[in-house]
Amino acid sequence: MTTPLTAPDVHVDVGEAAVLRERGVLASVGLGSCVAIVLYDREARVGGLAHVLLPHEALSRTVGKPAKFATTAVAHLLTMMRD
Repeated sequence: MTTPLTAPDVHVDVGEAAVLRERGVLASVGLGSCVAIVLYDREARVGGLAHVLLPHEALSRTVGKPAKFATTAVAHLLTMMRD
């Protein structure tokens, strides 16, 4: 018998990022050609997930979404996790 899946606490859409402290589930579906970057700080008990779409901001028509790009997503996640 399998355990039924429950809805995630936070769903991260394409080009977005989210952080959870202490408990919860971060989830992203439909990665396709995208990349999910996940960071976890065991001591602080904080985790973050970014759903990255493009390697660099120069490949996009829109700017200002740091989680959307591989070149800025990690720094963006770390900043979110520190706040």
